[in-house]
Amino acid sequence: MLSGTVTTAPASTWQYQDVYAYPTSPTYGPGATAPQGYRYCYQHSPEGAVFAAANMTIGLFGDVESRRSLLEYALTNGTYRDSLLSEVGSSSSDVRASIAGFRVLSYDGSSARVDVAFRGTAQGQAVNGSAVLDLTWWQGDWKIDADKAEPFRLAQLPDTSGYITWRQE
Repeated sequence: MLSGTVTTAPASTWQYQDVYAYPTSPTYGPGATAPQGYRYCYQHSPEGAVFAAANMTIGLFGDVESRRSLLEYALTNGTYRDSLLSEVGSSSSDVRASIAGFRVLSYDGSSARVDVAFRGTAQGQAVNGSAVLDLTWWQGDWKIDADKAEPFRLAQLPDTSGYITWRQE
């Protein structure tokens, strides 16, 4: 699909990676899980991009090895691939989070920008946050665009208003 957006939360089943819930759908993905634990194989549609972004966001909260494995798969070949991989770090994330909603900021079939809202705790404090992912359809799956210096950005939010509510029920 070369255009479109998502205006309601897609039907999903929620599963867990460690303490993090992530959405799945037999239609939109993920279609497979690698032995290293990251999920992949999403539908080439706006909904598939939303599922990919949500699953990648949860993957970015995992331990260092899980994050590294995810990014080695999920980053396209591109100008910033090596520097993005080198930024994975050596410490685990101290964020406990769950998906709260999303917004499709843009979608044209070959690329998508998806904003995933999450709620959680960091350093003992309650937080609302956002992960904006720049995705591109590459080698038959949604991947993070490594030709952008900051293809995934995390930011704190005052609340999650303005997002399409999507969470584990």
